[in-house]
Amino acid sequence: GTTVINGQTIQAGGVVINGEDNGVYKGTITGLTNTTLDDETFATVGRAATEEQLKQAAAASKTTISDGKNTTVTSTEEADGHIDYKVNLNDN
Repeated sequence: GTTVINGQTIQAGGVVINGEDNGVYKGTITGLTNTTLDDETFATVGRAATEEQLKQAAAASKTTISDGKNTTVTSTEEADGHIDYKVNLNDN
């Protein structure tokens, strides 16, 4: 493989580390191939997650709350986009 250092940019194979302050790409690392969650070593060996992996993990994250025998649940979407769940105890 070839490594190229050009100013504040380093390219090693297909991976590019960009330290250049062009207003858009400062401090980015691109060309990474670990973009899925199906590697059996994912989150066990100290590597950083890629944006693609974070997006997949966030999309798979779910919370469900249901009415119970003596409870009711109401939900409200808050200004920042998260859902607030209020669990109420029935009086009967």
